[in-house]
Amino acid sequence: MEKPAQVMLKFNKLTESHILALLNDMEADDRVFQEVADTVLGAISVDGYSLEDHQFIRLKLKVRKGKAQVVVHIPRSHVLLIMQGKGGPDPFRIAGGTTK
Repeated sequence: MEKPAQVMLKFNKLTESHILALLNDMEADDRVFQEVADTVLGAISVDGYSLEDHQFIRLKLKVRKGKAQVVVHIPRSHVLLIMQGKGGPDPFRIAGGTTK
């Protein structure tokens, strides 16, 4: 889908350090992540995504301070949640939010 979304990821920083390098190349407003031991939990804002492949999720995101756009394929096992729509990548708003 060519719709913006927020994607929550979970991966091992020792074996998938290339994903962490990609997160670090994104604009600070488009990503937030926390390292816990060898695991990284992160949330990123993407310009589009696709679920067509059964092994990978295609993500379209901006890197190099928004000057370049890349398409990456992340293994489905690393994706915890996809939330459609614009907004900041704040996982605590999702996890700790209250309902009225």
